[in-house]
Amino acid sequence: MKVDAYMSNPRKKLLLVLPGKDISELPAEVQKFAQDLKLHDQWDLVPTAPRVGLNIAEAIESVNAKGYYASTAEVRVEMVE
Repeated sequence: MKVDAYMSNPRKKLLLVLPGKDISELPAEVQKFAQDLKLHDQWDLVPTAPRVGLNIAEAIESVNAKGYYASTAEVRVEMVE
């Protein structure tokens, strides 16, 4: 699934994924969430190809159901001894 990825500055860690839509086409509350986001890149979301800070399955499900995926980037580090 080809999508546009919009991101905030690194401190806020906000992420919005859209399948070729313009932010102005989204519901008002999503537009407010996205007000400071900038186009970061175009991604090909593939369930078997992980992306740092993104739950791929959740993003694909949301894009299919709502037409967008909005989230805060989540990075977890696990120490293994």
